[in-house]
Amino acid sequence: MDSSGTGDNWVGRTVRRVADSRRVRRPSPLESAVQVVVWWEVRRPLYNLVVGGTGLAVCGAYVLCVSIIGHLTGEAGDFGLPDPPLFGILLITLYGILANVCYTGGWLAELAVRSARGLEAGRFGEITFTLGLLFSVALTCLPALVVLPMAVLHVSTR
Repeated sequence: MDSSGTGDNWVGRTVRRVADSRRVRRPSPLESAVQVVVWWEVRRPLYNLVVGGTGLAVCGAYVLCVSIIGHLTGEAGDFGLPDPPLFGILLITLYGILANVCYTGGWLAELAVRSARGLEAGRFGEITFTLGLLFSVALTCLPALVVLPMAVLHVSTR
């Protein structure tokens, strides 16, 4: 919550903006399990584009950060870059696969909730998709939030 107590902070606004988008909102309740799976699978490319794009931006920022550190310190160190670089590509690929396994868990969870609660669980999928997407983006940004302070510390102690 923000200082006004309304909960209208940037996180809340972002969640509401994503949840209220036409890509997430369901115009009518889904009647069958097949419709649920199709709803989720139609959104998988969007999910992959957003999370993958975030990952590319984080990787680019990481490489830029390593380059700047090398320039400022005069060291040609790799500052944590995988050796060999192919190992990094393997890790990125594994991350993408695991993100998609978790994405599949979204529609599996919705089907489980629907079987327990019936059609009254209709908003569950919209909420789960929204929070899952935002969590995936935040998790993808986590390396940047760890590396940046380490980079500043590394440069400042030179």
